[in-house]
Amino acid sequence: MTLVGCKGYQHAASPHFTPVFNKEKKEVVATIGSSFYQVGYSLSPHLFLFNTGSYRSKNDINPFRAAGKENSGGITRKEYSYELDGGIGYVIRAHHKQYSFLLGAGAGKVKSTFEKDLAHNYSAELRAHKINLFFQPNINFLFSAHTSLSVSTKFSYVQFRSITNTVIPGDLNIAYAEDATFINTNTVPSFFAEPGVAWRIGGERVKFEIQTIAPIKLSNEELRYKKLMINLGLRLNLF
Repeated sequence: MTLVGCKGYQHAASPHFTPVFNKEKKEVVATIGSSFYQVGYSLSPHLFLFNTGSYRSKNDINPFRAAGKENSGGITRKEYSYELDGGIGYVIRAHHKQYSFLLGAGAGKVKSTFEKDLAHNYSAELRAHKINLFFQPNINFLFSAHTSLSVSTKFSYVQFRSITNTVIPGDLNIAYAEDATFINTNTVPSFFAEPGVAWRIGGERVKFEIQTIAPIKLSNEELRYKKLMINLGLRLNLF
């Protein structure tokens, strides 16, 4: 499950994969949430593979718009997106700690709609493909067989491609900066640093996990992106 505030974002960070391997090889770990999954497989004492999939489907309809009342000042946001990524990682085991380094890539799609009544039915709709290249270092603190804490930062290059962007500026006759970014272009690159923390508690094979991610945009383009992600899931040590 992903907890969200307002919707209609053009970009939202996907969950971080922060593996804790108990065995030295041939171990499968997974995390399952209502809107994402993660799977990792250890090839050797140091190398592992991972795959993550996530989606968002949000619809925030302003009640004034639903009643047909214009110029209410209300904002309506709609969003649908998905992303699949994967890659390879390297883990170093120390006393009550594991250091891991992930290198991966991903792809997905996004559809985002933003409407504002105050601007006489200003509306903008973005449809685009996305690719994502990233490097992610992690530190896992193993307090016991039942509790662990992971600290990670994902450095991501995100590129929007095959862009279809429709803006109706209404009486303002101008687009908001986040929507103007995608006008008359087929690609938009962006860079993010995404620090995150994940806490796991439970049994040896099944744990509850809560993860928070706070993306920081490093590039100059204007984007409507989610500045805090909270992901809830179950971490499973399968075999």
